[in-house]
Amino acid sequence: MREPSTGGEEVSLAALQARIATLEAEVADLRTRSTLLQAISDHAPAVMYVKSREGKFLLSNSLHSQLLGRASADIVGRRESDLLPEDEAKEIDRVTEAIFVSGESQSSVFELDLHGRRRSFLELIFPIRNDEGQTIAVGGISNDISDRLEREQAVASSLAKSEFLAMMSHEIRTPMNAILGMASLLFDSPLTVQQRELIETIHASSKSLLAILNDILDFSKIEAGKLDLEMETFDARVCVAQCLRLMGPSAEQKSLVLDAKFAPDVPPMIRTDPTRLQQILLNLVGNAVKFTAAGKVSVSLAARELPEEHCELHFTVTDTGPGIPAERVPALFEAFTQLDSSTTRKFGGTGLGLAICKLLTTLMGGRIWVETNVGEGSAFHFTIRTQVSRSRADVVVTSAVPANADENALAILLVEDNPVNRRMGELMLKKLGYPVTMVPSGIDALQRVKETRYDVIFMDMRMPEMNGIEATKRIRAEVEAGNQPYIIALTANVMKEDRDACFAAGMNDFLAKPLQINSLKTALERAILARGKRT
Repeated sequence: MREPSTGGEEVSLAALQARIATLEAEVADLRTRSTLLQAISDHAPAVMYVKSREGKFLLSNSLHSQLLGRASADIVGRRESDLLPEDEAKEIDRVTEAIFVSGESQSSVFELDLHGRRRSFLELIFPIRNDEGQTIAVGGISNDISDRLEREQAVASSLAKSEFLAMMSHEIRTPMNAILGMASLLFDSPLTVQQRELIETIHASSKSLLAILNDILDFSKIEAGKLDLEMETFDARVCVAQCLRLMGPSAEQKSLVLDAKFAPDVPPMIRTDPTRLQQILLNLVGNAVKFTAAGKVSVSLAARELPEEHCELHFTVTDTGPGIPAERVPALFEAFTQLDSSTTRKFGGTGLGLAICKLLTTLMGGRIWVETNVGEGSAFHFTIRTQVSRSRADVVVTSAVPANADENALAILLVEDNPVNRRMGELMLKKLGYPVTMVPSGIDALQRVKETRYDVIFMDMRMPEMNGIEATKRIRAEVEAGNQPYIIALTANVMKEDRDACFAAGMNDFLAKPLQINSLKTALERAILARGKRT
């Protein structure tokens, strides 16, 4: 007797129930996988999404939803045209369709306005394939590269700024070299009273213009991070004394008293940048002398010991001037700011001096501030952090050998393409008692040193055909060791990298234009000393 048909139906129902259970497990597994994928993508540091063949979003992570300004649940199932302006949506759909056709990934940079700011994104769109290798969806990963682009642009801007400063320095200092040099030489020639007054005016105006140029270049170099400290060992008290000696004539004209006071704890020798320290002191003492009508200007120096053979030096420049209104003090150290910004103000200047002092003191590990009362004068304070030197062995010594042609005969070659500067150099050297041979290019200089032995070469850095760097390298490579000259760079470029490039090429010394006869004399003294050491 056959089993009732209900038995077969019961078997089929059991199989169906088993299949349903299996499908439910698979669905649960898919949901778990989807949840895991969503969680992973939400924590990824990039925009991520997946789109179907029909262009509908299958996945949208949290950064993608933030980018579009919608919840992920509101994005999934929608197309680009539902979320973006028509033109943008069409372009994205075009790229997506191309990936489905070609099966190749594509990368691009796009921009979006987000929260009032234009942002840049680097996007990679790639195919997603099944087991048979068919493209069934596309995925996208985008990274916000706005900050990186801004950093790269800042670096490029800084480089362009440095190149511009170097170019402007050369273009302005070259004619300034001729003006100041020729004016200095004219002082020693027979002149009428009126001629001397005219030359003094030209010389003073040129020096003022050069001071303005130096301020602008210094400020720009520091802001661009192109100014590095040159560490030397010296006595800070001597640096103060030199500053007061330089300001002495200006103070004497106004019958001002200049004095200095040093605390007993000031170390005998320190190691920092003496040029920049003196620059700060000259600016502050110069301002004090300029704005003080009567009385005195005083500089005091104290020290505070720090760990690991370091100390903090505290300088104070006090004057008996008019003082500074309280409302003007906060802006005192800002760039291009002056107490009186009107065009009719009594005292000129760029308004960069105190801003440069602030930048330099910060660079030297310190700070600057002022205490002042109207009618009672001012006290400008600044600190720097410096290394204490326990030995005088590394002190830089300047040669005292006199530059005298009779006692120290030198064969000198001047390499300069500018005819005016060439003539000025010749006159200065002759005034110091030295005959000189002149050539207009690096190529001529290279030929000369192969024919004649020269003790000293003054080498201009910027020349056509072969510049000073290349000429120096060729001389060092092609002239035998016993005939190698002492090479002094002449350049209107005053960046540290310019100085470094000179020494890297094999030069022995560096003179910045505009040339002064005293600096020329000092450079020759160093050359004589170096020549003496080689013999």
